[in-house]
Amino acid sequence: RCSKWRGLKDGTREVTSLLLAPRGALCCSMDSLSRITLTDTAPPFAVIRMWKGYRQSSVAWVDTSPVESDVLMPPLHLAILSPHKGGLLEVWRGRHGPCVGRSKCGGNCRLLQAGVELGAAVASVTNTKQSVSFARGFVLHGDGTLSQVVLGGGVA
Repeated sequence: RCSKWRGLKDGTREVTSLLLAPRGALCCSMDSLSRITLTDTAPPFAVIRMWKGYRQSSVAWVDTSPVESDVLMPPLHLAILSPHKGGLLEVWRGRHGPCVGRSKCGGNCRLLQAGVELGAAVASVTNTKQSVSFARGFVLHGDGTLSQVVLGGGVA
């Protein structure tokens, strides 16, 4: 069943891309006004946060791994790569959190989203058969090298 959502009314705003969070509770959109909007996907579809001045930026969802966190479902983070800011990579804590790190990656980079199924590892710890996906973000550098986004805002 689909529900109608009116959203933000701007005559000049055009959404250029959407990225749904791996657990489905959040959605991030980029638009033609250089804004990144974080939205709760559960009715009433509230806008949680809006970043302005992020022209031609890309985003990726990043989880901490079960090894890095002492909780079964670790906090979700949003990585933002801004080419017009000299390739600035920022990592923001999930819904309402602060920026947890920043670093420069260079202007000729792309941010990529990848998910990894860790169902077997989680099932062996919790004695369940539930599959859980932990999101990973990667930076593709201009020279073809690939680096993983780490929560301090850098790449490894």
